Amino acid sequence: MIIINTVKQIKSLKSQYQRDGPRRNVRLAVRSGIAVIFKKSPRFRFGKPRIVQSADIIDINANGLRVQYSSDNKWSTQFDNISIVGADEKSIIDDIYCKRISDCQVAQTSDGSYSRVCGVKFVKLSHKQKHQLNKFIQEYTVEPKHLTRWHVQFT
Repeated sequence: MIIINTVKQIKSLKSQYQRDGPRRNVRLAVRSGIAVIFKKSPRFRFGKPRIVQSADIIDINANGLRVQYSSDNKWSTQFDNISIVGADEKSIIDDIYCKRISDCQVAQTSDGSYSRVCGVKFVKLSHKQKHQLNKFIQEYTVEPKHLTRWHVQFT
């Protein structure tokens, strides 16, 4: 996929959380092959959540993560929970309730789709999910000395 740099005005959703100074919690780069599935819960709590998008994780910490994805639209679809899945498409952590805090277009590809980066904040984590998340961070994050071009590009 060839990325075309655009000079057009880029539409983005600004972060609702303005911070003064450096980030409080360091984000850690995630090994390749780990993805996120964005899901939307059913309106009346009947049935399973609907899958709306998948994305590659760029980095993560205990409070949230940042992903890159492709979209046919300039704006992404709404979601309220995510699942983190491995390369084998098995769920590592399921049904993490979250809130999008930023979403911006970074490029338009040659096929007309949009490459976007989205920041997500975790909300209402259960004790089990906190434990799974800490274990995930220990097992699947990359040490700074082992970063690839992908990680350097988005840090």
